[in-house]
Amino acid sequence: MVDNAIKNTSVDGNILVSIMVENKDLIFQMENSGNPLPEDLLQWINHFKDDDNLFNNRPAKRGLGLLIVQKILHMHGSSLKAYTTYTQDKANNIFSFRMVIMDPVNKEAI
Repeated sequence: MVDNAIKNTSVDGNILVSIMVENKDLIFQMENSGNPLPEDLLQWINHFKDDDNLFNNRPAKRGLGLLIVQKILHMHGSSLKAYTTYTQDKANNIFSFRMVIMDPVNKEAI
C-alpha cells in the first residue's frame, strides 16, 4: 500500500501514515494526495467479499496488491476501507483498517 501511495503521489504531494490504538483495536490509516480513486475501485474495496469470483470481479487494469491486502486482512477478521476526500483543489485518498490486538501468549484480545 505504501508503495502504491508513493507511485501515485506527485513530487509536491503528501503521504501520511498513522497507527493508533482505540480500545482493544489497532487502527492503521494511510492518506495520500493525488488523483482521486476511481469509483469502481472504491466500490470493489469497500464491498469486498471473499468468494471465488474475487479475482475476476476486481476492476479492470488493477494489479494484485489490493487483492492480496484484502485477503490477508480477511484472514485476520478485518477488511480494507477506502474513500476520497477533497480539500480546495486536491484529492486525498484514504485507506484504513482496524484489527483486534491479540496477546500472543494467551491467544486472546488484550
